[in-house]
Parts: sequence; C-alpha cells; structure tokens
Amino acid sequence: MTETTKCKHICPFCGAEITYNHFSEDGYDWEGHHRGQSKCWDDFKPCQCEERQYKQMCVNCKFYDQDRVTCINSDVVHECNALLDKQNLSFQIPNVPIKIKKPINHCKYWHLNVDLIEKYFK
Repeated sequence: MTETTKCKHICPFCGAEITYNHFSEDGYDWEGHHRGQSKCWDDFKPCQCEERQYKQMCVNCKFYDQDRVTCINSDVVHECNALLDKQNLSFQIPNVPIKIKKPINHCKYWHLNVDLIEKYFK
C-alpha cells in the first residue's frame, strides 16, 4: 500500500515555504499480497525564484543544522550567556545547539553556506 506524507521545505534563496508529498510503498497490495519491493519517492519541485540572489537567512547559513533546525555556532551560545550575566541571572546555557524558531531570520554571525552554491550552481 502507498502512504503519502505532506512535507515542507524552505527555499534557501528566497525563504519561500515549499510543500511537497513524500510517498512510500511497502510492496503489498490492499489484500496483503506481496507485489514487489518497497520504495520511496518525492514529488518535490524546487522553488522557481525569479532571481537566484540569496537572502541572508539561517537556512543558508553555514552554522545551520537543517535536520534538527538548530544553530551550531558556539558564538551564539557565548552571546546568550553574556546576556544572562548582564541580567545577574545565576545560570548558564551549556554549549549545545540552539533551536531556531524562524529559520528565515539571521543573526550577526551569519556566513553563507558554500555547500549550497556547489549544490545549486554546477
């Protein structure tokens, strides 16, 4: 039987949210007979941005971990700890990745991810 899952992807250039379907088939028909191998595929179509100029966002930053939607830059953690010290709070954030709420925003430590250039401009 075929199972369909709706997925979302953010364009690394313009920040538009792209919705696509992920299909997975287990190789069995609706009666339970084995009819072939299991397989997966997507109907993903890349964004049709008018211009291929990038916008500064966490999505295209080299410190962005797309799988966990986190920032892996240790300078961000140090800045958060400095703010906590300034507020005279008695706790510190450990050196762990920080969860990103809006990946279309960016911070002052943003650097372009060179892997994106190699992936999209061959």
